[in-house]
Amino acid sequence: KLLQPFEQIREKRLGPTSQQHGSNYTHSKKPKRHQVYRPEPPQLSPNDSTESDVTIYGATGAVGKHVVDYLIQCAYYNPAQLEHLPLRISLSGRDPAKLQQLRERVEKFYAIALVPKQGSNTKVRVGQEGASFVDKTVDYGSAAGDNTEPTNKPKKRRGKVQLDIFVCDATNVDRLQTLAQRTRVVINLAGPMAHCATDLVGACATAGTHYVDITGEIPWASQMRRKYGAAAAASGARVVHGCGFSSVLSDLSVLLAVQELKDAAGPRTQ
Repeated sequence: KLLQPFEQIREKRLGPTSQQHGSNYTHSKKPKRHQVYRPEPPQLSPNDSTESDVTIYGATGAVGKHVVDYLIQCAYYNPAQLEHLPLRISLSGRDPAKLQQLRERVEKFYAIALVPKQGSNTKVRVGQEGASFVDKTVDYGSAAGDNTEPTNKPKKRRGKVQLDIFVCDATNVDRLQTLAQRTRVVINLAGPMAHCATDLVGACATAGTHYVDITGEIPWASQMRRKYGAAAAASGARVVHGCGFSSVLSDLSVLLAVQELKDAAGPRTQ
């Protein structure tokens, strides 16, 4: 009687049992393969922009460079996860010279992944800083008029990312509104957020552009929810604070404190 429900479930999935080979668990039908659920790619943002998919604000900082590398590698190795190709990434910040320097570094080490430009060099070195991404030399014909295809040239994966630069100061409200209107997702890495990000959050909430940051400033994040929550709900924008890096430190500290409390007071401590 205890096994009867399980037998019914088994017969429903696999068919009736058979006495073949002297076993009650040999089935006349082969088990059906379970269908894998593959969700549709989510809509990035209600803001149907034609200029940029993702804007990395504060891209020239230490965290910004890691985020740029990560997005390019994701677009290169997992293009099926994207809504469309190429993935349009905007490098944004207040210093145009540093932004241009970052763009040149990215174009140098991730040339295979970027949308090719006319008049580019015939020989591209991909490696060094990007050694974990692609570590080989791709020769696109060193001699003039040489149209031969190299054996190691990736034909199907080339050109997954398109880069541009958008100079914007955190104190320029009009410029921040333009930034939010021209993109679909803003990743804000420039802090401290209480001094640099309030107007950017408001611009994204109003424009219907998704916003993500790495803040650990919990009181400020609560203030943003009270101030711009209604506007974000009306426009369809999603504002997500505290995604990794600096916020992880406070999370780990709380986790450590809880573990120490349970060790001292017992496992039933809540």
